[in-house]
Amino acid sequence: MLYMKLTLAKDEIFTLTLVHSSYLDIIRTDALDVHPPLYYIIIKFVFSCLLFYKHTLLSEIIVGRLFSILCALLSFIYIRMISKMLGIKIAWIYQLILMILLPNVLGLFNYNVHQPMDLQPIINIRMYSLAALFLVMGFYYLIIFHQSKQVSKLTFSVILFELSAYSHYFTAMMAGLFLLCYFVWSLYKHDYDNGMKYFLSGIIYLILYIPWILYGIRKQIVHASQGFWISRHFLLQNFLEIAFFAILFIIPFYWMLKDPKIKEKSSLVILFMVNFLTVLLSSLMSIYSTPMLLLRYMYPSLLIYELICFSYFFYSYEYRSNKVSYKLLLIVFFIFIPLLSLKSIHYEVFNRIPVSYSLYNQFSAIKQHKNKSVNINNKNINFFTENVMYAVSNNKKVKSKYKVFKRLPYSYNYVWKRVYLYMNSRIN
Repeated sequence: MLYMKLTLAKDEIFTLTLVHSSYLDIIRTDALDVHPPLYYIIIKFVFSCLLFYKHTLLSEIIVGRLFSILCALLSFIYIRMISKMLGIKIAWIYQLILMILLPNVLGLFNYNVHQPMDLQPIINIRMYSLAALFLVMGFYYLIIFHQSKQVSKLTFSVILFELSAYSHYFTAMMAGLFLLCYFVWSLYKHDYDNGMKYFLSGIIYLILYIPWILYGIRKQIVHASQGFWISRHFLLQNFLEIAFFAILFIIPFYWMLKDPKIKEKSSLVILFMVNFLTVLLSSLMSIYSTPMLLLRYMYPSLLIYELICFSYFFYSYEYRSNKVSYKLLLIVFFIFIPLLSLKSIHYEVFNRIPVSYSLYNQFSAIKQHKNKSVNINNKNINFFTENVMYAVSNNKKVKSKYKVFKRLPYSYNYVWKRVYLYMNSRIN
């Protein structure tokens, strides 16, 4: 419950306002954002099913975070099955702890100390956890096809990859690279029959994504060309963070490739190449076009790479613990990273929890207000926004001495403002 916070990042506010639109309007409005619409459609459906009786901002926050956690747990189950196929034998509870310890899962490491939730994709009310689930499942069934040659597994993998592509544009790139890398590997091994299957799968994958390419991405490119929020400095910071995590696990990855007990080494190489090529392509696009590389965008494929490497490191303790290199990494993985975890928990306890408690009291006061209209005049823009959203979700009419749109800073972009219109009928 420590991470079941009431404070919302701007992107989460965007999510919780967009889901109040119709399904068709979600697609129309989201075309002006940078992410495909599948997550918003699914989370709106989840809210409709689970919150049909009581549908307030508070219940949306709780269900939204629990949905992301559920997706993360399912991703863990599939990564665990991948680990078993590779020959990594480790108790599930230990592997789950290792996943939670990963720096970019719960925000255990973040240069941006003012907003560590940037690195908390498994609780954010955003698409990262869902996109990771689809990508992990797609990779799992792709490995099974690589082993068994069952076309049904490849078909299921392409479907899951397509779902990941319609959840986030980075996973669209990652999924396409998985199919491309397996195709190239087949050609390298002179396995032309399976190479043709990968090639056809890639073509089908692209064809199924054409509707969003023609409708959504075209509008996104126009919108992004007018200015994008990711600065060059922030881009460099995220690149260094991604490089740090990739290098941190490169030694266990190398050990895996050399270990005769580990199976499916070709899939491990492909996993590494997908991460490398995604960073490379997005970095080039960021330099020569629009900055787009963020650590949380890399979460889906980086999660698989990190957790498998971390699991292998733990698994190989029995026959590597006497080596100096292992002992040094042991200090990094099980002393340095847990200390970062404590730093994150400290931040949550002394920063997020008091803020969440204050917001809960404000929400309670709004709910208990006897009149149909309430005055909201918070000086803090985020508190003001969340109080307005909560009041509207409780069918209260809002009065304020502030002009709503004049209060929104420039960083609340055009799309966010447009979605905010759903509250206008109840604001004076």
